[in-house]
Amino acid sequence: MGNSISDSRKEYEHQKKEYENRQNELEREHMQLIQDFENERINMEYEKRRNHLDAENKKKQMEFDYELRKKQMELDTETTRKKFEFEDEARKRETVNEERRMELAYETHKRDIELSTEEMKKSFEFQKKKTEMEHQHKIAELIVQMKQTKLQAGKELLLAYMKTIHAIIEQNANIFQAVDPLLNQLKDEILPKSVMSTIEKAGFMGTKELLDYSKEQINKLMLKQDDDFIRLLDSAVDQKVITEENKMYLLESVCITIDVI
Repeated sequence: MGNSISDSRKEYEHQKKEYENRQNELEREHMQLIQDFENERINMEYEKRRNHLDAENKKKQMEFDYELRKKQMELDTETTRKKFEFEDEARKRETVNEERRMELAYETHKRDIELSTEEMKKSFEFQKKKTEMEHQHKIAELIVQMKQTKLQAGKELLLAYMKTIHAIIEQNANIFQAVDPLLNQLKDEILPKSVMSTIEKAGFMGTKELLDYSKEQINKLMLKQDDDFIRLLDSAVDQKVITEENKMYLLESVCITIDVI
């Protein structure tokens, strides 16, 4: 019986020890489970924290990228605006320069026209004065020519008149001695056919008739020469060699010359 108690005790001790070992093992397993759970929790917290940090970093990266793109767009917009402003200013400067070039070209062309006009005006004035001088010279030559013509005509008329008087003197010998010097002078003159005809006609006329006839012939010749002179002046006026005023002046000058003759 004593052995049975001893064996029971041993068995009890053995079971107790196994129980304790089992308890320890369960405790260790429990601790391991707790440790594993804690590790899992820690891992989950770490993963959660990491995911949160990744999300924060991604958000910040997205915000940074957005701000970067925004700034880049603003920079591109500002660059484009400045480029447009620069091109616009360049176009404005080019427009101003083109307007200035056109103004300078216009001023130069205007100045050239003014100089050309002034030169043409001076040339015209010079040509006008030259023409007027030539015109006055022609008028002077014409006056001299007309005066010489009328003077020569007057001399011819006077000669014809004296020839007629010579015929009268031949019929009136009583005045021969008074005009003998003049007759001697006329002997050397070459008488034209008209004068010879007049003298021949005068041989059949009386003294008074001869005087009247000679005056009539002289007046006809003077009128004919006056008509020729007027026609010559009219032709000069038509050809714009002289003016109507010049014509009247020449007629007055010739009339004075005739009166003097």
